[in-house]
Amino acid sequence: MNEEYIQGFKCGQGIGFQLGKLSGIISVHIGRTEMSVYVDNYNAKFGGMTMCHLMADTLDELQAMADNIGVDRKWLQDDIKKAPHYDVCLSKKQLAIQFGARAITCQEMAKIRHQILTRK
Repeated sequence: MNEEYIQGFKCGQGIGFQLGKLSGIISVHIGRTEMSVYVDNYNAKFGGMTMCHLMADTLDELQAMADNIGVDRKWLQDDIKKAPHYDVCLSKKQLAIQFGARAITCQEMAKIRHQILTRK
């Protein structure tokens, strides 16, 4: 069962297409696709799930990623003292990575959060 599939997704201002096989994933990108979206290794327990943070350099990129991985926008956390982000479970983290998010440490996420907050 090694069927190919194509999945379209919005990424920044461009459109990306992902061609995948069970053996691996090949990405083909059209337009502006540098995505500045990050997922950390926080691993907080919530109910029966393990959660981490999904954050991006811009709100548009964050919302586009949330749409791509199936996270409802109502779960956006946008407190004035925090950079906009989502808490996502590990299965959504893996999807985000497949769609171009960078896996980083909590310490790296804290630095990015600081940069985002100082730009406001």
